[in-house]
Amino acid sequence: MKQLSNSVTSLLDRKSKPRVRLSADFAFSTFWLLPRLPQLRSDLGEEIEIQILASQVPPDPDDDDCDVTIHVNSLSRMLEGDVLLLEEKVAAVCSPGFLKKNGAISSSTELLDTQLLSLSKPPSAEWQTWQGWFDSLGIVGERSQNYVSFNNYDMVTQSAVAGHGVALGWLGLVDDLLQNGLLVRATTDVVTSAAGYVMSRDYASPSRGPALVFDWIANQVNAAASS
Repeated sequence: MKQLSNSVTSLLDRKSKPRVRLSADFAFSTFWLLPRLPQLRSDLGEEIEIQILASQVPPDPDDDDCDVTIHVNSLSRMLEGDVLLLEEKVAAVCSPGFLKKNGAISSSTELLDTQLLSLSKPPSAEWQTWQGWFDSLGIVGERSQNYVSFNNYDMVTQSAVAGHGVALGWLGLVDDLLQNGLLVRATTDVVTSAAGYVMSRDYASPSRGPALVFDWIANQVNAAASS
């Protein structure tokens, strides 16, 4: 009976813990959120259960299954209370070995004749594409090679690190790969768009869990910006 009582108490404890469901795209989840997850758990304690729902597209606005959302969105559509975590700044990146094998790239125009690695973009996604990147720089012309496309940004970066081609690198996400020398900037150009990683939450929710997670992430970004 004691063992049964302990099991029931444990089940009730789990059910009573505030649960925070956080929706973020694969890139942000992998390169920003996961490295900081142990610190998040440590700072907020074990009383909050965190569920990360990684998705290439934001949840439907009417979907009440997510407490906090972090996705690339147009800055013009930010709502009151939303927080811009990362402005979209995108550079062309590749491995040092790729440049050693294929030679230095003197201008972004030369990328038209270079093997490019691409992230497949669903119609509702807001993030930068190679075509948009070229358009922003005023680069026109036909590519001589087809893209190698992936539906997951982690696969894009792994392929770039392996020397398979040049990828778009979101600054603020691939910084560790650049600092560790696994990736380098293929050219000096950086394209900034009117979009970025925007964090939102259900501000009417009576639960304190989403507010704690939301504020923790915002504070992490502010601290990094001021350091």
